[in-house]
Amino acid sequence: MSHHNNSATSADDEKVKLLTTLSQTDVITPLPLDVAGGVLGSAPFVALAGTFNARDLGLLPGSPIKPGVVYRSGGFFMLGNDEDEKDKLAKELRALGVERIVDLRSVREHEKSPDPVLEGVEGVWERPLEEEAGVEDFLGDFEEGEGEREGAGGGAGGEGGGGGVLFHCTAGRDRTGVMAGILLVVAGAGGEVVELDWMLSRVGTEVAREELLGFAMKGAGVRDLGVEVRERKGFYNLVSLRVGC
Repeated sequence: MSHHNNSATSADDEKVKLLTTLSQTDVITPLPLDVAGGVLGSAPFVALAGTFNARDLGLLPGSPIKPGVVYRSGGFFMLGNDEDEKDKLAKELRALGVERIVDLRSVREHEKSPDPVLEGVEGVWERPLEEEAGVEDFLGDFEEGEGEREGAGGGAGGEGGGGGVLFHCTAGRDRTGVMAGILLVVAGAGGEVVELDWMLSRVGTEVAREELLGFAMKGAGVRDLGVEVRERKGFYNLVSLRVGC
């Protein structure tokens, strides 16, 4: 038993090292496709139709959150109007036990690209600065009733579990990362776990890296990803992930 535990611990340590190394790759530099693909196909990442950077916070190494309860992701704008992909996404979410999607985006973002209506999955969006049920209730429920949701979650989630929630913004990086950090801290996670989750968005957004960079470049008036990017500290800080400033 001891040998088995030591082997598991060693494997976990190696995985954390790999995840940490990849997450520290400059956003201007593409990740190796074979390595990134392998990582994105394993925990804590989960595959969901029409989005990216999707993860189970309970499968993050060292996470105190129970698997199959809390998920995070990027937006669902890649779905478009493809009804087959929407059906596929709904089935994938239900299989994970997800019953609610919380949209953290702004009014403009939400109105431009509202979340898809999915069978069996409730959509929650709170207009910023208005007192409506939504994100605050989500945080309160998590802090006060996590045990009840764990009981309803059927172990590690999965078909027939239910009670799970997924939250997202556009890239599933900054706003989603802050929310994830809050939830992890509330659940009792250490700083190293919160930092790893934050930095993993560098890996999780790789499939949409060029699109997200292009959007940021257009908004900032940056013409190319050459020397100009690193000289423009504000823009470079915007598109890069760091644990501290």
